[in-house]
Amino acid sequence: MEARVLLPRSSSIKGDDWLLADIGVEGYGVHIPEARIRSGEYVKAWGSFAASGVVEKTVPDFDEDTVGMGVAAAKHALLHSGIEPKRVSALSFASTTPPYIEKMSTTSIMTPLGFSQEVFATEHITSTRAGTEAFLSALSYLKGVGSMSNGLVVASDAPRAAMTDIIEHGYGAAAVAMVLGSKKVLAKIEGFSSCAYERMGERFKPPRENLTKDLGITAYNEQSFKAVVSSSVKTLLKKLKVSPKDFSYVVIQQPDGRLHRRVAAELGFRDEQLELGSLVTVTGDTGCASVLLGLAAVLDAAGPRQRILVASYGSGAGSDAISLVTTNAVKDAKRKTNTVKKELEDKRNIDYLTYLKMRQAIR
Repeated sequence: MEARVLLPRSSSIKGDDWLLADIGVEGYGVHIPEARIRSGEYVKAWGSFAASGVVEKTVPDFDEDTVGMGVAAAKHALLHSGIEPKRVSALSFASTTPPYIEKMSTTSIMTPLGFSQEVFATEHITSTRAGTEAFLSALSYLKGVGSMSNGLVVASDAPRAAMTDIIEHGYGAAAVAMVLGSKKVLAKIEGFSSCAYERMGERFKPPRENLTKDLGITAYNEQSFKAVVSSSVKTLLKKLKVSPKDFSYVVIQQPDGRLHRRVAAELGFRDEQLELGSLVTVTGDTGCASVLLGLAAVLDAAGPRQRILVASYGSGAGSDAISLVTTNAVKDAKRKTNTVKKELEDKRNIDYLTYLKMRQAIR
C-alpha cells in the first residue's frame, strides 16, 4: 500500500510548494501516566530486571484505562489544532489493550469529546503496529472522501503479561492523539509503505485471555523485527528516492532500549537521528502508542522543512513506514504545555507492591 508525492531530483527541501500531499498533522497531544516504577524495584522483588535499556516505566493509575488515557490525549490534540469536534469526520482508535474485546471503544471516546454520531469510526487492536495502522486508516478516509474535514487518530496502550513472566518487566503505558487535516498542517505526509510477513511464535494473545504471551525465542523475534521493519523502510526509501541521510529524525518501534537502534544502524541511520524519538528508556514498551509518541516528541522540537521517518512493527508480522516533512507552520505551533518532556517530568515513583495493586495483580 502506498501514498506518495513527487520529489525533485535533489533531496534537499527548500520549501513547501513541491509537496503535493495535502493532508498532514494539524495538531497532537499526549497523556503519560504520572506513576512510574524504576527497574531497581524489580531487582528488589525478583533479583533481576529483564527489560534491556529500560530505566523506569510508566504505570496506569487505578482509575486509568486506555480509553480514559486516549480521551485525555485527544483533548490536548484538539486544543492544539484549534479545531471544533464537529469538524472531525473520522476517528481511528488503536490499542492492544482495549477495555472490551467486543464492544466499540470509539464510542466511549466520541461522547465526552462531543463528536457527531456520523463519525466514521475504526478500531485497530491486534498488534503493536495498530498505531500507524489507525493513522493510515484515517489518512485514507480523508483522501477518499475529499472533504475539508478532519480525522483524529488515538493510540493508547498499556500492555500486560503475567507478573511471573519476564516480558512483563518492560511493559509501560501511554496515549497519543493526532489531528489530521489539510489546513494548518505542521507536518505533511510525504509517503508511506507497508509490508506483512507470516511469522509465528512472537508476542501473541490467545482467545479468551487478556495477557500477552511470548514463546521466548529471542533470536527469532529479533530476526523477525529486523526483517520486517527493514523491508518497509527500504521500500519507502526506494519509492521516495531518498536515503537515510535525508532524514532529520527517525522513530522506530521500541520493544526495548536496543533493538530499534540496531535496526536503524543496519539501515544506515545515525544514532543521533533516533535520539529525540527514543523514549522507551523512561516509558517502557508503550505498545501501539510507541511510534506516535516518539513522533510527538520529535514534533515538539522539530523546525521547518525537516524530514521525519516513523516505522512501526507488530508481531505476526507487519510494519508501516511513513515519511513526514515539517512545514513553516511548525515553528508557530510549539506547545508550551503538554509536551512529551513536560509529561515525562510530571511523575511520582511507586514501589513494587504498589505496582502490583495498581495492575490489579493483588488486592
